[in-house]
Amino acid sequence: NRVRIHILMNAKSGMCPEDCSFCSQSSKATSEIDRYRLLSKEELIEGARRAKEGRAYKYCIVTSTRSPAAKELETICDAVRVIKKYLGIRICASLGRLNDDAAGQLQSAGVNRFNHNLETSERLFPSICTTRDYEEGVATVVGGILPHGMIGAIPPVRNRKGAPGWRPGEKCSMPDWTGRLS
Repeated sequence: NRVRIHILMNAKSGMCPEDCSFCSQSSKATSEIDRYRLLSKEELIEGARRAKEGRAYKYCIVTSTRSPAAKELETICDAVRVIKKYLGIRICASLGRLNDDAAGQLQSAGVNRFNHNLETSERLFPSICTTRDYEEGVATVVGGILPHGMIGAIPPVRNRKGAPGWRPGEKCSMPDWTGRLS
């Protein structure tokens, strides 16, 4: 048996405009957390270096945001290119909503996987988040992630059979996707 270590870098903290009720970084959260803008390219690379030294399999860049601004995406992509060239560690990212162009930029930079949580079923989503629609999350998966093969979407847990909120006869509204870039 092997354990694969994934090191998560909180690259932008406490700056999310969303009101997701479960998240400590949402606009409505009262959690005492650090709040800072996107880390610099150098800080992201240094985090990857430390992850590699710690024998991590994957370095995950995560931001609290609705979606990355163009300049933020550029900084992340610049860092990923250096990380892939000099450190050779796998990269995943969780940056909020993505369109096809942004997903293509991340893929071209060397991101191996993109994670995007759908949190719950379409039926229950309005009770979790009111600052965006369920369809926006689906659009990120279908329009941004799937065409580029950076699969990492987490299907809704709450409408899997037997999970809280599940009703007999209700089917999961999103398939269980798995896959990787080759």
